[in-house]
Amino acid sequence: MRTDGSEIRRLTDDAYKDRVPLWSPDGQSLAFYSTRSGSWNYWWISTDGSGLRQVTDIEKDWGGGAMSPDGKRVALNVDYEVVILADVDKLNTKETAPQLRFPDGYPAGRFWPFAWSSDGRMLGATIVNDAGAVETYAVYDLETESVRGLDIHPGAGYPEPGAGWLPGTRKLVLRDQQGYMVYDVESGAQQHLPGVGPVARVALSANGKVLLVENEVLDSEIWLLTFE
Repeated sequence: MRTDGSEIRRLTDDAYKDRVPLWSPDGQSLAFYSTRSGSWNYWWISTDGSGLRQVTDIEKDWGGGAMSPDGKRVALNVDYEVVILADVDKLNTKETAPQLRFPDGYPAGRFWPFAWSSDGRMLGATIVNDAGAVETYAVYDLETESVRGLDIHPGAGYPEPGAGWLPGTRKLVLRDQQGYMVYDVESGAQQHLPGVGPVARVALSANGKVLLVENEVLDSEIWLLTFE
């Protein structure tokens, strides 16, 4: 669908369940969860409906989902156990897909990636509890294979993750108990976004300049916030 509401088209129309789509960076394809293989797995499809193919073959539960900036990999948590980097051009299994390496004793199964930085180095993730509810956030450095927790807490009843990285920066749009903020992971500086309360849902545009905000009131409202 275009931003003016025209050209709505449906990509899948069958008995299977399809959820949690992720845009490819070029805007030409989507990765998504589906039951079309008999269990929940990741699939790939072009925006014209062609090129449907299976990306993972793992009969496990999934958590998170972050597309690499080159559109070649998807970071996923598998069954509260490991985080894999699935190659979108292959059929990935738990044995063949590369896994993130965490420090000894780190609860890797709680690390659910949701955003991959534009330079390809950092993964932003939610840290979840046994029920899958978000407790806090962390970032993983793919170059140093190190992980660092962020002292940001969305609060009970707010399972939505942050919106993602602002392109070309070390800044994440995250949710806390007050609403949404821009958080600098290097300096720790925080800037809360005006008018974006804790019950809002947000989505960041591909160029990182516009934040779509859905405020849940008696009649839901949608706003656009521009980053200058």
